[in-house]
Amino acid sequence: MASILRGYSNFLERTGLFGQMITAASLWSTGDILCQYITRPTAPTPTSTSPPSTSGNRISAQAAISKDLSFPLSQITETVKASNTAAIIPRSSTFEIDYKRVAIMATFGFCMAGPAYTYWYRFLDKHVVSYTSRVLKKQQQLNPTLNVSKINMAWKIAIIKVALDDFVFEPIYLPAFFTSTGLLSGNTVTTVTTQIKNEFWHTYFIDLLLWTPVQLINFRWIPLLYQPVLVNCVNIGW
Repeated sequence: MASILRGYSNFLERTGLFGQMITAASLWSTGDILCQYITRPTAPTPTSTSPPSTSGNRISAQAAISKDLSFPLSQITETVKASNTAAIIPRSSTFEIDYKRVAIMATFGFCMAGPAYTYWYRFLDKHVVSYTSRVLKKQQQLNPTLNVSKINMAWKIAIIKVALDDFVFEPIYLPAFFTSTGLLSGNTVTTVTTQIKNEFWHTYFIDLLLWTPVQLINFRWIPLLYQPVLVNCVNIGW
């Protein structure tokens, strides 16, 4: 396991952005396949262990007899038995992957999510860290006795990153997701626009509930190289 992680780390370090894009495409397509499997139609199952009613079959048999007195009784009996057997055996259902939908998710992961996460987290790491350091130096110049521990500094940086991610990145990212996946699915611009209007605020609210704690962990403890990977892993369930 350790050798696999080392190999993957070397892969990300060697390939840079391309490695993050490949990772995003793989995880987004995996998440969509799991989603399709979980939400697949299931075959009906019997709701009762009691013997099935044959009253409806009797009526059919009686109707047949009344219409044709020469109707063979053995054939009527076999028809009733076959009908009862079909009533207690559930229909089999097979899981079929919607490869077009998987391809759409993989394309979004490769072309959008992978680059967006990578560049955004690099931007945050570069500018938030330098900004926080400058502010701290100015505060220490005004108050030479001020002492901020590395732990407190790390928490401040993480909180600022989360705030920017929640209120700057996400309001742009969500419409981009709806637009790109909607158009790739064959929807019109009007349909996509309507979907954004109807679903944005609800999705954004749920987004904040989930991603705020996830990103706090991500920015506080996860190295920059693996921050996009963590987000894409969580996206499997999201």
